Amino acid sequence: MLLEYGTNESQGLGTGRERGDALIALIARFRNALPNALCVVIGPSNRPQLRSGRWSSNLRNLAVRDSHREAALAAGCGFFDFISFEGGPSSMNEWVTQGYALDDHVHLSDAGNERLGTMLVAALLAPP
Repeated sequence: MLLEYGTNESQGLGTGRERGDALIALIARFRNALPNALCVVIGPSNRPQLRSGRWSSNLRNLAVRDSHREAALAAGCGFFDFISFEGGPSSMNEWVTQGYALDDHVHLSDAGNERLGTMLVAALLAPP
């Protein structure tokens, strides 16, 4: 099972710990339904904030990523760091410029989703 979770949550209320606990509970529900399924959590993508006309890193986004990494590993799942895949916390501007993300600096374009999907399939099918 693949769970992509956290981008929208990085704008909401609650602590990183609460977000991690919620993710562990969600994984437990999936494990009850699919006890033999492998599990990979895809962390949040970049969600920069617009401040004074400039896009900048969202520290809450990074805290959610970190709490989801800890929760995934605690629940016995793999973790895919989407922010690192994109190039780090300040990389969304480049993704928009290259056509991989939309002008809202949150959502991927079709080309960005294809890039992500191709990389995930290659990683999941690669020999250990």
